[in-house]
Amino acid sequence: YMTPELKLELFSSVCSMASLICFASPLRRLWTIIKRRDASAVFAPYCCAQILANSLWFGYGLVTHSFSLTVPTGVGIFGSASQLLLKLVFCGGSGPGEDDLKADAEGHSGEVAVFIDGWSTIVPVP
Repeated sequence: YMTPELKLELFSSVCSMASLICFASPLRRLWTIIKRRDASAVFAPYCCAQILANSLWFGYGLVTHSFSLTVPTGVGIFGSASQLLLKLVFCGGSGPGEDDLKADAEGHSGEVAVFIDGWSTIVPVP
Protein backbone atom coordinates (compact mmCIF):
# COMPACT_ATOMS: atom_id res chain seq x y z
CA TYR A 1 0.00 0.00 0.00
CA MET A 2 1.31 3.48 -0.94
CA THR A 3 0.81 6.35 1.45
CA PRO A 4 -0.12 9.78 0.06
CA GLU A 5 3.35 11.06 1.00
CA LEU A 6 5.01 8.24 -0.94
CA LYS A 7 2.74 8.88 -3.95
CA LEU A 8 3.66 12.57 -3.87
CA GLU A 9 7.37 11.76 -3.62
CA LEU A 10 7.15 9.33 -6.54
CA PHE A 11 5.21 11.86 -8.65
CA SER A 12 7.74 14.59 -7.77
CA SER A 13 10.62 12.33 -8.83
CA VAL A 14 9.01 11.52 -12.18
CA CYS A 15 8.30 15.21 -12.85
CA SER A 16 11.84 16.09 -11.82
CA MET A 17 13.32 13.60 -14.28
CA ALA A 18 11.09 14.90 -17.08
CA SER A 19 12.13 18.49 -16.32
CA LEU A 20 15.78 17.50 -16.14
CA ILE A 21 15.58 15.92 -19.59
CA CYS A 22 13.88 19.04 -21.01
CA PHE A 23 16.39 21.44 -19.45
CA ALA A 24 19.43 19.32 -20.33
CA SER A 25 18.56 18.79 -24.00
CA PRO A 26 19.96 22.18 -25.17
CA LEU A 27 23.29 21.32 -23.52
CA ARG A 28 24.05 18.98 -26.45
CA ARG A 29 24.16 22.03 -28.68
CA LEU A 30 26.86 23.82 -26.70
CA TRP A 31 29.71 21.77 -28.17
CA THR A 32 28.47 22.43 -31.71
CA ILE A 33 28.31 26.18 -31.01
CA ILE A 34 31.87 26.11 -29.65
CA LYS A 35 33.16 23.98 -32.50
CA ARG A 36 31.58 26.17 -35.19
CA ARG A 37 32.23 29.41 -33.27
CA ASP A 38 28.75 30.47 -34.34
CA ALA A 39 25.93 31.17 -31.89
CA SER A 40 23.51 32.68 -34.38
CA ALA A 41 20.95 29.96 -33.58
CA VAL A 42 20.75 31.04 -29.93
CA PHE A 43 17.80 33.36 -29.23
CA ALA A 44 19.01 35.66 -26.44
CA PRO A 45 15.57 36.89 -25.21
CA TYR A 46 14.45 33.28 -24.72
CA CYS A 47 17.63 32.47 -22.76
CA CYS A 48 17.07 35.51 -20.53
CA ALA A 49 13.46 34.49 -19.90
CA GLN A 50 14.57 30.93 -19.07
CA ILE A 51 17.20 32.21 -16.63
CA LEU A 52 14.62 34.41 -14.90
CA ALA A 53 11.93 31.72 -14.69
CA ASN A 54 14.33 28.99 -13.57
CA SER A 55 15.91 31.31 -10.99
CA LEU A 56 12.52 31.95 -9.41
CA TRP A 57 11.72 28.24 -9.25
CA PHE A 58 15.24 27.48 -8.01
CA GLY A 59 14.77 30.00 -5.20
CA TYR A 60 11.41 28.49 -4.32
CA GLY A 61 13.00 25.03 -4.27
CA LEU A 62 15.70 26.25 -1.88
CA VAL A 63 13.15 27.84 0.45
CA THR A 64 10.99 24.72 0.51
CA HIS A 65 14.00 22.34 0.60
CA SER A 66 12.74 20.59 -2.52
CA PHE A 67 15.61 18.66 -4.08
CA SER A 68 13.38 17.54 -6.96
CA LEU A 69 12.81 21.19 -7.87
CA THR A 70 16.27 22.68 -7.37
CA VAL A 71 18.22 20.13 -9.43
CA PRO A 72 16.36 20.45 -12.76
CA THR A 73 15.98 24.22 -12.48
CA GLY A 74 19.66 24.53 -11.58
CA VAL A 75 20.52 22.62 -14.74
CA GLY A 76 18.14 24.90 -16.65
CA ILE A 77 19.88 28.00 -15.31
CA PHE A 78 23.27 26.58 -16.22
CA GLY A 79 22.16 25.63 -19.74
CA SER A 80 20.51 28.95 -20.51
CA ALA A 81 23.36 30.97 -18.99
CA SER A 82 25.90 28.93 -21.00
CA GLN A 83 24.03 29.55 -24.23
CA LEU A 84 23.74 33.26 -23.45
CA LEU A 85 27.46 33.45 -22.64
CA LEU A 86 28.33 31.73 -25.92
CA LYS A 87 26.01 34.14 -27.73
CA LEU A 88 27.99 37.03 -26.25
CA VAL A 89 31.35 35.44 -27.03
CA PHE A 90 30.50 34.39 -30.59
CA CYS A 91 28.10 37.24 -31.40
CA GLY A 92 29.76 37.92 -34.76
CA GLY A 93 30.56 34.28 -35.31
CA SER A 94 33.62 33.37 -37.34
CA GLY A 95 31.86 30.26 -38.57
CA PRO A 96 29.51 30.04 -41.52
CA GLY A 97 26.51 32.30 -41.01
CA GLU A 98 23.12 32.04 -42.65
CA ASP A 99 24.08 34.55 -45.36
CA ASP A 100 27.24 32.58 -46.24
CA LEU A 101 25.24 29.38 -46.47
CA LYS A 102 22.60 31.01 -48.69
CA ALA A 103 25.29 32.40 -50.99
CA ASP A 104 26.92 28.97 -51.17
CA ALA A 105 23.56 27.32 -51.92
CA GLU A 106 22.85 29.67 -54.81
CA GLY A 107 25.76 28.15 -56.74
CA HIS A 108 24.11 24.71 -56.76
CA SER A 109 21.65 24.25 -59.60
CA GLY A 110 18.68 22.04 -58.86
CA GLU A 111 19.23 22.25 -55.10
CA VAL A 112 17.61 24.28 -52.37
CA ALA A 113 19.07 25.35 -49.04
CA VAL A 114 16.79 24.53 -46.11
CA PHE A 115 17.27 26.44 -42.84
CA ILE A 116 15.87 25.05 -39.61
CA ASP A 117 16.76 26.60 -36.23
CA GLY A 118 20.02 28.03 -37.52
CA TRP A 119 21.12 24.78 -39.18
CA SER A 120 21.17 24.32 -42.92
CA THR A 121 21.23 21.51 -45.37
CA ILE A 122 21.22 21.33 -49.15
CA VAL A 123 18.27 19.36 -50.49
CA PRO A 124 18.11 18.25 -54.15
CA VAL A 125 14.97 19.33 -55.98
CA PRO A 126 13.47 16.59 -58.15
